[in-house]
Amino acid sequence: MPEWLGDLAQLRELDLYSNDLTSLPASLAKLTNIETLRISDNIGELPEWIRHFRKLDVLWLEGCGLRKVPDWIGDLTELSYLTLYDNKLEELPNSIARLERLKKFSINKNPLNPELAAANKEGIEAVKRYLRAKAEAQVALNEAKLILIGEGEVGKSSLLAALRDEPWIEGNPTTHGIEIKPVKITSPDKHTEITLNGWDFGGQRVYSTTRIAAAMFGEGLNCRAHHFADLQRADRTVFGGSRQNSSPPWRPQSLWNRRLLMEFVSDFGTAD
Repeated sequence: MPEWLGDLAQLRELDLYSNDLTSLPASLAKLTNIETLRISDNIGELPEWIRHFRKLDVLWLEGCGLRKVPDWIGDLTELSYLTLYDNKLEELPNSIARLERLKKFSINKNPLNPELAAANKEGIEAVKRYLRAKAEAQVALNEAKLILIGEGEVGKSSLLAALRDEPWIEGNPTTHGIEIKPVKITSPDKHTEITLNGWDFGGQRVYSTTRIAAAMFGEGLNCRAHHFADLQRADRTVFGGSRQNSSPPWRPQSLWNRRLLMEFVSDFGTAD
């Protein structure tokens, strides 16, 4: 690829689609007026100088074999279109949540982790919420995940609401994809506040693969596999009843539920 391309200082659009390029010449770093860049089906790693393309509005990165997206992509604040379709990504950098103008976004056909895959089914705003929650969990102390999985319409969302001391909602709509809400509890031993980020997975059959993957992922969080089975039955056995009941059976026992949850964390969870 010729170095003199970098001399085209007023260039607004550059399409390098499917040229089997393994690298891009450093001279392209001078093209700071670029608004549309397509380098699909080429390089396996993004050159860092792209971060200085502050006018970049459209970025095509399909089929580049990317295993990681650099954190600096959050510096491209003018991006409204980003496609990472058909790469090797399991995770995304939290900085993507800062791209306020980003409206069109694709990460399909990637081996995404189950939580990100569930958020992706709901669209870009759900992905941004997932990334913000992940970023907060990385900087906050005394936090852990509480993953609720199970069949549809058994009351997982109502259970999470009860643990958060939220009012009972008759006919609470079913969850699609994933919702993330914090539950505050106090350690009985050290009297310190612990935040459990409740990951409420949709129970519909279409999400069954995601729920199984989430349970497997949970084992990597120092939890045992049967704990997820306990959570799956929690609202029907330990907490009693389901969302189909005409009244909130666990509401009068909210404090007892919190104590039981704390015992559950103490007995089965291990701190890193």
